Amino acid sequence: MKKLLFQLALAALPFLCIAQNKAVAEFYQKYSQEDNLLDIKLSGGLLNLVANKMAEDGDKKVIRKISAIRVLVMEEGNKVKKEDYNSLLRSAKSDAYEALIKVRDGQDHIEILVREKNNAITNVLLLVNGQDNFIMLSLEGSLQFSDLNDIDLNVDGGSFFKKIPEKRKRGV
Repeated sequence: MKKLLFQLALAALPFLCIAQNKAVAEFYQKYSQEDNLLDIKLSGGLLNLVANKMAEDGDKKVIRKISAIRVLVMEEGNKVKKEDYNSLLRSAKSDAYEALIKVRDGQDHIEILVREKNNAITNVLLLVNGQDNFIMLSLEGSLQFSDLNDIDLNVDGGSFFKKIPEKRKRGV
């Protein structure tokens, strides 16, 4: 079973790399080999399998709208250089990502950025940059703002998805 999952992950890897924006892909490439790092990639059929196992219909609906998830977690110290983090933010913003939520909680900086195309959210980037930890979560798919409220993540900063308005307010 592990061999099959590994082969599925390898088969999906080119599609994940193509879909990610350049800044996010380069950041993952640079930090994915660090020690004490959790790096998870899910896409396509594996996400559908997860959706089928979900008990709540709302959860299934959101999972089916997501085409890829990638999570990078450093729990035993944040090894991300400040200039790399700032470069990631600048590059993401120049690649049409827009800051949706920005929170400073003590030493932790939490940001949720989104990229839209044709009134749909195509990419979501959650960043938790703390003194002792770092989390980067990248979602790809075709989501609405109301879907973001339904995302239930058990990671630092994940609760901020619940605070996103149901509808986008433009021009404010």
